[in-house]
Amino acid sequence: GGWLWLTTPDVGWLRTTDPQTTAMMRHRQEEQSLTGHTGGSRWEWVRLSQVSPYLIQAVVQSEDVLFFNHRGFNWESMWQALLANLREGKVAVGGSTLTQQVAKNIFLSPSRTPIRKLKEAVLSYRLERELTKTRILELYLNIVEWGPGVYGAEAAARTYFNKSAAELRLSEAVRLTALL
Repeated sequence: GGWLWLTTPDVGWLRTTDPQTTAMMRHRQEEQSLTGHTGGSRWEWVRLSQVSPYLIQAVVQSEDVLFFNHRGFNWESMWQALLANLREGKVAVGGSTLTQQVAKNIFLSPSRTPIRKLKEAVLSYRLERELTKTRILELYLNIVEWGPGVYGAEAAARTYFNKSAAELRLSEAVRLTALL
């Protein structure tokens, strides 16, 4: 446990600084390089106040309904995902919170090894201690992949609806959330 704590990156800088790239973005670029696809990416950072309330609500309802009520982990959801995956004999369902997804996307690989999951847990704990819920939500909405090479709500809104994330209607917000 001490080794994990000491080798996990600091997250405090995310209080005031937006990431310039993420581990997931770098992983996707490596995948493209290996397959010979060079289809660039779209990413434009926006403040949470520049995202439609419909999209914010749809994402929270779909991805982590208890987001504002937990400290980074939804134990019931994780337990249900574990049981479902054991029934399926493979990883078929995820139980990660928005905080866990932020930790994974910014800092870690998409692998599903036990060590990676432990690092994700430590990072999630640190994110919850260091950042506000609104900052974690802002990070999530700006780094999540909404399709091949499309990162963040602004790029998704422009790619799929040719408008800003602030202008999304309820039906558009629900359609974007379904892409996650």
